[in-house]
Amino acid sequence: MIFALATAVVAWVSGWLRFPALPAEVKPSTAMDFSASQVARNARYRAELGQWPLIELFAPAAVAVLIAITGLRSRIVRRVRRVTWLSVSGHAGLVVAAMVTLMRLAALPAVWAGEVVARRWSLSTQSTPSWLREQLLGLLTAAFIAFVVAGVATAAVRRWPRTWALRLSWLAAAAVLLLTLFPIMRALPPEKTAPLPNSAVSTAMRDMATKAGLAGTHLRVLNVSEDSAEINAYASGSGPMAQVVVYDTLLKGVPTPQVLSVLAHELGHVRYRDSLVLSVATAACVGSGVLGLGLFWRRRKLAATRLPFALTEIPGVCAAVAVVMLLLLPASNAVSRAVEARADIYSLETTNDPVAFVRVMRTIAVHGHSYLGDQTPWGWARSHPTIAWRLALARAWAKERGIVVPATSPDNTAQRPR
Repeated sequence: MIFALATAVVAWVSGWLRFPALPAEVKPSTAMDFSASQVARNARYRAELGQWPLIELFAPAAVAVLIAITGLRSRIVRRVRRVTWLSVSGHAGLVVAAMVTLMRLAALPAVWAGEVVARRWSLSTQSTPSWLREQLLGLLTAAFIAFVVAGVATAAVRRWPRTWALRLSWLAAAAVLLLTLFPIMRALPPEKTAPLPNSAVSTAMRDMATKAGLAGTHLRVLNVSEDSAEINAYASGSGPMAQVVVYDTLLKGVPTPQVLSVLAHELGHVRYRDSLVLSVATAACVGSGVLGLGLFWRRRKLAATRLPFALTEIPGVCAAVAVVMLLLLPASNAVSRAVEARADIYSLETTNDPVAFVRVMRTIAVHGHSYLGDQTPWGWARSHPTIAWRLALARAWAKERGIVVPATSPDNTAQRPR
Protein backbone atom coordinates (compact mmCIF):
# COMPACT_ATOMS: atom_id res chain seq x y z
CA MET A 1 0.00 0.00 0.00
CA ILE A 2 2.82 2.40 0.85
CA PHE A 3 4.54 1.75 -2.47
CA ALA A 4 1.30 2.23 -4.42
CA LEU A 5 0.64 5.48 -2.55
CA ALA A 6 4.16 6.74 -3.27
CA THR A 7 3.68 6.03 -6.99
CA ALA A 8 0.33 7.83 -7.03
CA VAL A 9 1.77 10.87 -5.24
CA VAL A 10 4.71 11.15 -7.65
CA ALA A 11 2.39 10.76 -10.64
CA TRP A 12 0.01 13.44 -9.31
CA VAL A 13 2.66 15.96 -8.27
CA SER A 14 4.59 15.61 -11.54
CA GLY A 15 1.45 16.15 -13.61
CA TRP A 16 1.90 12.75 -15.25
CA LEU A 17 -1.80 11.88 -14.92
CA ARG A 18 -2.83 14.68 -17.30
CA PHE A 19 -3.50 12.89 -20.58
CA PRO A 20 -4.83 15.06 -23.43
CA ALA A 21 -8.07 14.07 -25.14
CA LEU A 22 -7.43 12.28 -28.40
CA PRO A 23 -9.13 13.45 -31.60
CA ALA A 24 -12.65 12.12 -32.05
CA GLU A 25 -12.01 10.14 -35.24
CA VAL A 26 -8.78 8.16 -35.53
CA LYS A 27 -9.27 5.76 -38.44
CA PRO A 28 -6.10 3.89 -39.44
CA SER A 29 -5.62 3.39 -43.17
CA THR A 30 -2.34 1.89 -44.32
CA ALA A 31 -3.20 2.65 -47.96
CA MET A 32 -2.90 6.39 -47.27
CA ASP A 33 0.85 6.24 -46.80
CA PHE A 34 2.14 2.91 -48.09
CA SER A 35 1.90 1.39 -51.54
CA ALA A 36 0.55 -2.09 -52.13
CA SER A 37 4.07 -3.28 -52.95
CA GLN A 38 5.42 -1.85 -49.68
CA VAL A 39 2.66 -3.54 -47.68
CA ALA A 40 3.28 -6.83 -49.52
CA ARG A 41 7.04 -6.56 -48.92
CA ASN A 42 6.41 -5.89 -45.24
CA ALA A 43 4.14 -8.92 -45.08
CA ARG A 44 6.92 -11.07 -46.53
CA TYR A 45 9.31 -9.77 -43.88
CA ARG A 46 6.77 -10.50 -41.14
CA ALA A 47 6.24 -14.00 -42.55
CA GLU A 48 9.99 -14.68 -42.46
CA LEU A 49 10.21 -13.35 -38.93
CA GLY A 50 7.35 -15.66 -37.97
CA GLN A 51 6.78 -16.33 -34.28
CA TRP A 52 10.40 -15.83 -33.21
CA PRO A 53 9.62 -12.58 -31.31
CA LEU A 54 6.94 -14.37 -29.28
CA ILE A 55 9.25 -17.32 -28.66
CA GLU A 56 11.88 -14.88 -27.44
CA LEU A 57 9.29 -13.41 -25.10
CA PHE A 58 7.94 -16.67 -23.66
CA ALA A 59 11.01 -18.94 -23.69
CA PRO A 60 12.71 -17.58 -20.51
CA ALA A 61 9.58 -17.98 -18.38
CA ALA A 62 8.86 -21.42 -19.86
CA VAL A 63 12.36 -22.67 -19.05
CA ALA A 64 12.20 -21.20 -15.53
CA VAL A 65 8.87 -22.98 -14.86
CA LEU A 66 10.26 -26.23 -16.29
CA ILE A 67 13.24 -26.08 -13.95
CA ALA A 68 11.06 -25.17 -10.94
CA ILE A 69 8.60 -28.05 -11.34
CA THR A 70 11.10 -30.79 -12.16
CA GLY A 71 14.16 -32.30 -10.58
CA LEU A 72 16.33 -29.85 -12.49
CA ARG A 73 16.13 -27.41 -9.60
CA SER A 74 17.71 -29.95 -7.24
CA ARG A 75 20.44 -30.73 -9.76
CA ILE A 76 21.29 -27.05 -10.08
CA VAL A 77 21.48 -26.66 -6.30
CA ARG A 78 23.65 -29.76 -5.94
CA ARG A 79 26.11 -28.46 -8.49
CA VAL A 80 26.17 -25.06 -6.82
CA ARG A 81 26.91 -26.60 -3.42
CA ARG A 82 30.02 -28.22 -4.88
CA VAL A 83 31.55 -24.75 -4.88
CA THR A 84 32.51 -25.23 -1.24
CA TRP A 85 34.46 -21.99 -0.83
CA LEU A 86 31.24 -19.95 -1.18
CA SER A 87 29.06 -19.05 1.79
CA VAL A 88 25.33 -19.72 2.00
CA SER A 89 24.70 -16.26 0.55
CA GLY A 90 27.13 -17.00 -2.26
CA HIS A 91 25.34 -20.28 -3.02
CA ALA A 92 21.99 -18.46 -3.21
CA GLY A 93 23.51 -15.86 -5.51
CA LEU A 94 24.97 -18.57 -7.72
CA VAL A 95 21.60 -20.35 -7.99
CA VAL A 96 19.92 -17.14 -9.13
CA ALA A 97 22.78 -16.39 -11.54
CA ALA A 98 22.41 -19.88 -12.99
CA MET A 99 18.66 -19.38 -13.44
CA VAL A 100 19.16 -16.02 -15.15
CA THR A 101 21.80 -17.53 -17.43
CA LEU A 102 19.58 -20.46 -18.43
CA MET A 103 16.62 -18.15 -19.04
CA ARG A 104 18.64 -15.90 -21.31
CA LEU A 105 20.12 -18.87 -23.13
CA ALA A 106 16.59 -20.15 -23.75
CA ALA A 107 15.78 -16.97 -25.67
CA LEU A 108 19.07 -16.91 -27.59
CA PRO A 109 17.98 -19.12 -30.54
CA ALA A 110 15.00 -16.82 -31.17
CA VAL A 111 17.24 -13.76 -30.88
CA TRP A 112 19.65 -15.27 -33.41
CA ALA A 113 16.81 -16.17 -35.77
CA GLY A 114 15.61 -12.57 -35.64
CA GLU A 115 19.15 -11.36 -36.31
CA VAL A 116 19.44 -13.63 -39.38
CA VAL A 117 16.16 -12.25 -40.79
CA ALA A 118 17.28 -8.69 -40.03
CA ARG A 119 20.49 -9.27 -41.97
CA ARG A 120 18.64 -10.69 -44.97
CA TRP A 121 16.50 -7.56 -45.03
CA SER A 122 19.45 -5.18 -44.50
CA LEU A 123 18.18 -4.07 -41.10
CA SER A 124 21.36 -5.30 -39.44
CA THR A 125 24.92 -5.06 -40.73
CA GLN A 126 26.50 -6.36 -37.54
CA SER A 127 29.10 -9.09 -37.95
CA THR A 128 28.60 -12.46 -36.28
CA PRO A 129 31.64 -12.07 -33.96
CA SER A 130 30.38 -8.64 -32.90
CA TRP A 131 26.89 -10.04 -32.27
CA LEU A 132 28.30 -12.90 -30.23
CA ARG A 133 30.43 -10.53 -28.15
CA GLU A 134 27.38 -8.38 -27.49
CA GLN A 135 25.30 -11.37 -26.40
CA LEU A 136 28.10 -12.75 -24.22
CA LEU A 137 28.62 -9.38 -22.56
CA GLY A 138 24.90 -9.08 -21.86
CA LEU A 139 24.78 -12.61 -20.48
CA LEU A 140 27.77 -12.13 -18.18
CA THR A 141 26.51 -8.74 -17.00
CA ALA A 142 23.05 -10.12 -16.16
CA ALA A 143 24.53 -13.14 -14.36
CA PHE A 144 26.93 -10.99 -12.33
CA ILE A 145 24.20 -8.56 -11.30
CA ALA A 146 21.93 -11.48 -10.35
CA PHE A 147 24.70 -13.07 -8.29
CA VAL A 148 25.47 -9.86 -6.39
CA VAL A 149 21.84 -8.87 -5.79
CA ALA A 150 20.75 -12.35 -4.67
CA GLY A 151 23.84 -12.79 -2.51
CA VAL A 152 23.35 -9.45 -0.76
CA ALA A 153 19.64 -10.12 -0.29
CA THR A 154 20.31 -13.55 1.24
CA ALA A 155 22.93 -12.07 3.56
CA ALA A 156 20.37 -9.49 4.69
CA VAL A 157 17.80 -12.24 5.36
CA ARG A 158 20.32 -14.07 7.54
CA ARG A 159 21.31 -10.85 9.32
CA TRP A 160 17.75 -9.72 10.04
CA PRO A 161 15.65 -12.91 10.01
CA ARG A 162 12.52 -11.17 11.32
CA THR A 163 12.63 -7.75 9.66
CA TRP A 164 14.45 -8.47 6.41
CA ALA A 165 11.37 -8.07 4.21
CA LEU A 166 10.72 -4.47 5.26
CA ARG A 167 14.39 -3.51 5.07
CA LEU A 168 15.00 -5.17 1.72
CA SER A 169 11.80 -3.86 0.15
CA TRP A 170 12.93 -0.27 0.56
CA LEU A 171 16.51 -1.08 -0.43
CA ALA A 172 15.37 -2.95 -3.55
CA ALA A 173 12.97 -0.16 -4.52
CA ALA A 174 15.70 2.46 -4.11
CA ALA A 175 18.18 0.40 -6.16
CA VAL A 176 15.70 -0.10 -8.99
CA LEU A 177 14.84 3.58 -8.96
CA LEU A 178 18.50 4.59 -9.29
CA LEU A 179 19.26 2.02 -11.98
CA THR A 180 16.27 2.99 -14.12
CA LEU A 181 16.44 6.74 -13.64
CA PHE A 182 20.06 7.56 -14.30
CA PRO A 183 21.08 7.29 -17.97
CA ILE A 184 24.69 6.77 -16.91
CA MET A 185 23.69 3.27 -15.77
CA ARG A 186 22.41 2.23 -19.21
CA ALA A 187 24.23 -0.77 -20.65
CA LEU A 188 25.54 1.02 -23.72
CA PRO A 189 29.15 1.16 -24.84
CA PRO A 190 30.22 4.68 -23.83
CA GLU A 191 32.28 5.17 -26.98
CA LYS A 192 29.11 4.93 -29.10
CA THR A 193 27.40 7.92 -27.50
CA ALA A 194 28.55 11.49 -27.88
CA PRO A 195 27.24 15.04 -27.46
CA LEU A 196 25.23 16.34 -30.38
CA PRO A 197 27.70 17.73 -32.97
CA ASN A 198 27.46 21.36 -34.04
CA SER A 199 25.39 21.78 -37.18
CA ALA A 200 22.32 23.60 -38.45
CA VAL A 201 20.15 20.65 -37.40
CA SER A 202 21.63 20.47 -33.89
CA THR A 203 21.17 24.23 -33.48
CA ALA A 204 17.51 23.90 -34.41
CA MET A 205 17.17 21.01 -31.98
CA ARG A 206 18.71 22.99 -29.12
CA ASP A 207 16.46 25.96 -29.94
CA MET A 208 13.40 23.72 -29.80
CA ALA A 209 14.39 22.33 -26.40
CA THR A 210 14.89 25.86 -25.10
CA LYS A 211 11.53 27.10 -26.42
CA ALA A 212 9.86 24.09 -24.84
CA GLY A 213 11.31 25.10 -21.47
CA LEU A 214 13.57 22.02 -21.42
CA ALA A 215 16.93 23.64 -22.12
CA GLY A 216 18.54 21.51 -19.41
CA THR A 217 17.84 18.30 -21.35
CA HIS A 218 21.06 16.74 -22.61
CA LEU A 219 20.99 16.07 -26.36
CA ARG A 220 23.23 13.22 -27.49
CA VAL A 221 23.77 11.06 -30.55
CA LEU A 222 24.15 7.27 -30.65
CA ASN A 223 26.22 5.73 -33.42
CA VAL A 224 24.23 2.78 -34.79
CA SER A 225 24.91 3.12 -38.52
CA GLU A 226 27.80 0.65 -38.30
CA ASP A 227 25.46 -2.15 -37.22
CA SER A 228 21.95 -1.11 -38.24
CA ALA A 229 19.87 0.94 -40.68
CA GLU A 230 17.20 1.65 -38.06
CA ILE A 231 16.09 5.25 -37.53
CA ASN A 232 15.04 6.06 -33.98
CA ALA A 233 15.53 8.09 -30.80
CA TYR A 234 14.77 7.70 -27.11
CA ALA A 235 14.48 9.75 -23.93
CA SER A 236 15.65 8.68 -20.48
CA GLY A 237 16.30 10.14 -17.07
CA SER A 238 14.48 12.99 -15.40
CA GLY A 239 15.24 16.47 -14.13
CA PRO A 240 18.95 17.34 -14.42
CA MET A 241 19.67 13.80 -15.65
CA ALA A 242 17.13 13.94 -18.48
CA GLN A 243 18.53 13.24 -21.92
CA VAL A 244 17.34 12.66 -25.45
CA VAL A 245 19.50 10.38 -27.58
CA VAL A 246 18.99 10.36 -31.36
CA TYR A 247 20.42 7.73 -33.66
CA ASP A 248 23.03 9.02 -36.08
CA THR A 249 20.91 7.55 -38.88
CA LEU A 250 18.23 10.14 -38.07
CA LEU A 251 20.68 12.96 -38.71
CA LYS A 252 21.73 11.61 -42.12
CA GLY A 253 19.43 12.64 -44.94
CA VAL A 254 16.28 13.27 -42.90
CA PRO A 255 14.95 16.84 -43.39
CA THR A 256 15.24 19.13 -40.38
CA PRO A 257 11.45 19.58 -39.81
CA GLN A 258 11.11 15.80 -39.59
CA VAL A 259 14.05 15.50 -37.18
CA LEU A 260 12.38 18.15 -35.02
CA SER A 261 9.14 16.14 -34.99
CA VAL A 262 11.03 13.16 -33.56
CA LEU A 263 12.83 15.38 -31.05
CA ALA A 264 9.54 16.96 -29.95
CA HIS A 265 8.10 13.50 -29.33
CA GLU A 266 11.03 12.61 -27.06
CA LEU A 267 10.82 15.99 -25.33
CA GLY A 268 7.22 15.09 -24.60
CA HIS A 269 8.47 12.15 -22.54
CA VAL A 270 10.78 14.53 -20.67
CA ARG A 271 8.05 17.12 -20.21
CA TYR A 272 5.67 14.64 -18.59
CA ARG A 273 8.45 12.96 -16.60
CA ASP A 274 7.60 9.56 -18.03
CA SER A 275 10.94 8.05 -16.99
CA LEU A 276 10.48 9.24 -13.40
CA VAL A 277 6.94 7.95 -12.94
CA LEU A 278 7.53 4.63 -14.69
CA SER A 279 10.73 4.13 -12.70
CA VAL A 280 8.87 4.80 -9.45
CA ALA A 281 6.14 2.36 -10.52
CA THR A 282 8.74 -0.32 -11.33
CA ALA A 283 10.47 0.25 -8.01
CA ALA A 284 7.12 0.00 -6.21
CA CYS A 285 6.38 -3.34 -7.90
CA VAL A 286 9.79 -4.71 -6.89
CA GLY A 287 9.41 -3.48 -3.32
CA SER A 288 5.92 -4.96 -3.08
CA GLY A 289 7.23 -8.26 -4.43
CA VAL A 290 9.89 -8.42 -1.72
CA LEU A 291 7.27 -7.70 0.93
CA GLY A 292 5.10 -10.44 -0.56
CA LEU A 293 7.94 -12.96 -0.20
CA GLY A 294 8.40 -11.86 3.39
CA LEU A 295 4.74 -12.53 4.14
CA PHE A 296 4.90 -15.91 2.39
CA TRP A 297 7.87 -17.03 4.47
CA ARG A 298 6.86 -15.21 7.67
CA ARG A 299 5.80 -18.30 9.62
CA ARG A 300 8.63 -20.52 8.46
CA LYS A 301 11.07 -21.83 11.03
CA LEU A 302 14.67 -20.89 10.39
CA ALA A 303 16.77 -23.70 8.98
CA ALA A 304 20.37 -24.45 9.89
CA THR A 305 21.34 -21.88 7.26
CA ARG A 306 19.39 -19.23 9.24
CA LEU A 307 17.08 -18.85 6.25
CA PRO A 308 13.27 -19.27 6.12
CA PHE A 309 13.60 -21.01 2.75
CA ALA A 310 15.65 -23.78 1.17
CA LEU A 311 17.99 -23.18 -1.74
CA THR A 312 15.84 -25.52 -3.84
CA GLU A 313 12.96 -23.01 -3.53
CA ILE A 314 14.91 -20.25 -5.25
CA PRO A 315 14.29 -21.52 -8.82
CA GLY A 316 10.58 -21.47 -8.01
CA VAL A 317 10.83 -17.83 -6.96
CA CYS A 318 12.67 -17.00 -10.19
CA ALA A 319 9.97 -18.78 -12.21
CA ALA A 320 7.22 -16.94 -10.34
CA VAL A 321 8.88 -13.59 -11.05
CA ALA A 322 9.19 -14.44 -14.76
CA VAL A 323 5.53 -15.50 -14.97
CA VAL A 324 4.28 -12.44 -13.08
CA MET A 325 6.25 -10.18 -15.43
CA LEU A 326 4.56 -11.85 -18.40
CA LEU A 327 1.13 -11.48 -16.81
CA LEU A 328 1.76 -7.79 -16.14
CA LEU A 329 2.99 -7.17 -19.68
CA PRO A 330 -0.42 -6.41 -21.25
CA ALA A 331 -1.19 -3.76 -18.63
CA SER A 332 2.33 -2.35 -18.82
CA ASN A 333 2.16 -2.10 -22.61
CA ALA A 334 -1.29 -0.52 -22.48
CA VAL A 335 0.16 2.24 -20.30
CA SER A 336 3.15 2.52 -22.63
CA ARG A 337 0.92 2.96 -25.69
CA ALA A 338 -1.03 5.72 -23.93
CA VAL A 339 2.23 7.44 -22.98
CA GLU A 340 3.49 7.21 -26.58
CA ALA A 341 0.23 8.65 -27.91
CA ARG A 342 0.55 11.58 -25.50
CA ALA A 343 4.11 12.20 -26.70
CA ASP A 344 2.82 12.18 -30.30
CA ILE A 345 0.23 14.81 -29.39
CA TYR A 346 2.94 16.86 -27.68
CA SER A 347 5.07 16.67 -30.82
CA LEU A 348 2.20 17.84 -33.01
CA GLU A 349 1.34 20.72 -30.67
CA THR A 350 4.99 21.78 -30.30
CA THR A 351 5.87 21.77 -34.00
CA ASN A 352 2.39 22.43 -35.43
CA ASP A 353 3.64 20.44 -38.42
CA PRO A 354 1.61 17.25 -38.88
CA VAL A 355 2.93 16.88 -42.43
CA ALA A 356 6.51 16.50 -41.17
CA PHE A 357 5.28 14.13 -38.44
CA VAL A 358 3.53 11.86 -40.95
CA ARG A 359 6.49 11.83 -43.31
CA VAL A 360 9.09 11.00 -40.67
CA MET A 361 6.92 8.27 -39.16
CA ARG A 362 6.51 6.81 -42.62
CA THR A 363 10.28 6.92 -43.16
CA ILE A 364 10.93 5.23 -39.82
CA ALA A 365 8.38 2.52 -40.67
CA VAL A 366 9.82 1.81 -44.10
CA HIS A 367 13.44 1.73 -42.91
CA GLY A 368 12.68 -0.40 -39.87
CA HIS A 369 10.09 -2.68 -41.50
CA SER A 370 7.58 -1.76 -38.81
CA TYR A 371 4.25 -3.53 -38.89
CA LEU A 372 2.17 -1.81 -41.60
CA GLY A 373 -1.23 -3.47 -41.21
CA ASP A 374 -4.38 -1.73 -40.03
CA GLN A 375 -5.22 -4.58 -37.64
CA THR A 376 -3.17 -5.26 -34.52
CA PRO A 377 -2.26 -8.92 -34.03
CA TRP A 378 -0.76 -9.60 -30.62
CA GLY A 379 -1.58 -6.01 -29.69
CA TRP A 380 -1.04 -6.70 -25.99
CA ALA A 381 2.65 -7.35 -26.74
CA ARG A 382 3.18 -3.95 -28.39
CA SER A 383 4.67 -1.11 -26.35
CA HIS A 384 3.89 1.42 -29.12
CA PRO A 385 0.75 2.07 -31.18
CA THR A 386 0.91 0.79 -34.74
CA ILE A 387 2.28 3.12 -37.40
CA ALA A 388 -1.08 3.24 -39.18
CA TRP A 389 -2.78 4.39 -35.96
CA ARG A 390 -0.14 7.06 -35.27
CA LEU A 391 -0.46 8.44 -38.79
CA ALA A 392 -4.24 8.47 -38.45
CA LEU A 393 -3.87 10.28 -35.12
CA ALA A 394 -1.79 13.00 -36.79
CA ARG A 395 -4.34 13.41 -39.57
CA ALA A 396 -7.27 13.58 -37.15
CA TRP A 397 -5.40 16.17 -35.07
CA ALA A 398 -4.66 18.20 -38.20
CA LYS A 399 -8.26 17.96 -39.45
CA GLU A 400 -9.57 19.50 -36.23
CA ARG A 401 -7.29 22.49 -36.92
CA GLY A 402 -8.02 22.82 -40.61
CA ILE A 403 -4.63 21.52 -41.72
CA VAL A 404 -4.53 19.25 -44.76
CA VAL A 405 -2.13 16.33 -44.59
CA PRO A 406 -1.85 14.78 -48.06
CA ALA A 407 -1.48 11.06 -48.67
CA THR A 408 2.11 9.97 -49.12
CA SER A 409 1.51 6.57 -50.73
CA PRO A 410 2.76 6.27 -54.34
CA ASP A 411 -0.53 4.47 -55.09
CA ASN A 412 -2.73 7.24 -53.67
CA THR A 413 -2.12 10.19 -55.99
CA ALA A 414 -5.70 11.46 -55.77
CA GLN A 415 -5.12 13.03 -52.37
CA ARG A 416 -1.77 14.57 -53.17
CA PRO A 417 -1.41 18.31 -53.70
CA ARG A 418 -1.17 19.33 -57.35
